[in-house]
Amino acid sequence: MLDAVVVGGGAAGLTLATRLATDGWGDRRVLVVDEAPLDHDRSADRSWGWWSAQDGPVEAAAERAYDSVAVVTDRATRLVDLAPYRYRVVSLRALRDVAATAVARTCGIEIVRARATAVVDGRDGARVVVDGETVEAAWVFDSTGTWPGRRPGARGPRPAGAGHRMEFTGWQVHTDRNVFDPGTAVLCDARLPCGRAAFVHVLPQDRRTALVEHTAYVPSGVLGPTPTEVGRELTAYLRGVLAAGRFRVGRVEHGTIALRPQAPHRRGRRVLAIGAAGGLVRASSGYGFGAIQRDAAAVVRSLVEHGHPFAVPHRPWRHRWLDTVFLRVLAREPAVLGPAFVAMFGGDDPLRVLRFLDDGTTWADGARFVRGLPVRPFLRALRPGGPGGPGGPGGGVEEHLLDAGVPRDEASFGLVRDPLDVIGGAAVRELDLRGHEQPAGAEHGRHEHRDGLHPWQ
Repeated sequence: MLDAVVVGGGAAGLTLATRLATDGWGDRRVLVVDEAPLDHDRSADRSWGWWSAQDGPVEAAAERAYDSVAVVTDRATRLVDLAPYRYRVVSLRALRDVAATAVARTCGIEIVRARATAVVDGRDGARVVVDGETVEAAWVFDSTGTWPGRRPGARGPRPAGAGHRMEFTGWQVHTDRNVFDPGTAVLCDARLPCGRAAFVHVLPQDRRTALVEHTAYVPSGVLGPTPTEVGRELTAYLRGVLAAGRFRVGRVEHGTIALRPQAPHRRGRRVLAIGAAGGLVRASSGYGFGAIQRDAAAVVRSLVEHGHPFAVPHRPWRHRWLDTVFLRVLAREPAVLGPAFVAMFGGDDPLRVLRFLDDGTTWADGARFVRGLPVRPFLRALRPGGPGGPGGPGGGVEEHLLDAGVPRDEASFGLVRDPLDVIGGAAVRELDLRGHEQPAGAEHGRHEHRDGLHPWQ
């Protein structure tokens, strides 16, 4: 029996593998199952953004880092100095290198290219079906959602079904003139010519190259923007708002992030869900990468100190409730998005929003943060029904999510969104606009690899 199996080779799986290797579990027998194929993996072009005040191996692997961020609307611009934070962007390729370097120094941890198709919890151990073969382990960490997530007789609310989601399309843009500020990441530019709750996220590489990302909040039961609409709106933004003139589009990223305020059933007897599968995505913002880093450290610390991985903190119920209200506001009144983001980064402490998204605020900090938001839309959102509510135009947030059913003594945990995280098998492909034609839809697919080899046996 193995000591542990980590299912998934994305941000959560690779981060946990690195922590296991460096924080006291390097001598254990651990199998990390990464489904990516051995040949060129186009999904490896995906990347994650997060803010961090640390200087660890993941931070050192970041391809880009920004000391300031901007939030922009038609009426206001907030330029925020992030010190002591830096906003960083790291690719899956870099994470794989970090994990491989850490694992190479151990005697028991191994990363294999294979596919896990089932995770079965048990009293004394768990079983994982890997490329048709059953592997037993004392602990299983699932980042893919392969584990059903509930054991017979489990109590408490069931995970919510399909609800709000965040759909994004990123263009790697090259302009013929100087357009971007390479020292500043644009977290939110609400000057997008559309009538929905959407904004543009810009990560410059230099003055003429940047990842320009169209990000839309899509309510439950509502179709998201079509590829043609996204292409038209991004082109209008680049030409009309940024006055970019002629531009070329290289790589294209497309993905969807489920925004679910309700906490999932995360733990079994011998299984722990991690990453997005474990609820480590903030429903109001979609960030998750920073939370994954903190969670992996807590999991390994629990293993070392307690002999099990479950002594990890959780998100406070009040933050899940506020996330739900925020999503309801956007469903009913999309135009609130820009003013709300500007307000979040305003006031006497513009970094309060980062601590709030990291769940690092106290009740008093949270109250001050909420007071700075547009008052009337949020008060209206406390009333069920109405435009954007269930049955109303524009869809809405499920009403039962407002009753989180969370224990009163639940501990706090930091959860943040990754704006570039490609979740759910979204594909990455090259795009040639040929005279600025609108892009076709990104092709969705899932990479599979079966080489018939089982090196852990």
